[in-house]
Amino acid sequence: MSPPSSDGRAGFPRARPARKWASPWISRRRFSRRPIHRSQPTRGLEGVNLLPILGERSPLLERSLFWRINTEYRQQKAVRRGEWKLLLDGDDLLLFNLRTDVGERNDLARERTDLVAKLLPLITQWEKDVDAEAKKQGAAR
Repeated sequence: MSPPSSDGRAGFPRARPARKWASPWISRRRFSRRPIHRSQPTRGLEGVNLLPILGERSPLLERSLFWRINTEYRQQKAVRRGEWKLLLDGDDLLLFNLRTDVGERNDLARERTDLVAKLLPLITQWEKDVDAEAKKQGAAR
C-alpha cells in the first residue's frame, strides 16, 4: 500500500493546492475512497486512471472529449481536441478555438477546413462505437 497522503488517507497522491490544469477533466463517476490495487480485476472499467496524473508521476494525456444532445428541440454533437471544439448544431457546423475564444463567438469552420476535415470523422467514429456498445449491452440484459 502506498504511504498516507497529507490528509492521512492511504493510497491517494498528494496534489498541490489550487493547481490549475491546462486540459479539461470530465468524470461521470464518483471517486472511490478505497484505493484500487493491481490485484483487483479491471474488467468492465473504461477510462484513464487519473491518480498518477494528479500525483504528478505521469504526464497529461492528449485525448478527445465527445458529447451529444438529442432532444425534440435540439440535436447537437461535439468533439473537443486540445484547444479546438467542433460542434454540429442541427445542420450548422461550427469550429471554435477555445484558447482564444472561450465564449465561442468566432466560428472558424470556413477558415480552418483542414481541422473540420480532421475532427468530423472522429465524431462519426465515436458515435458508431458508443451506439454499438449500447446495443451490445442492451442485448446482454
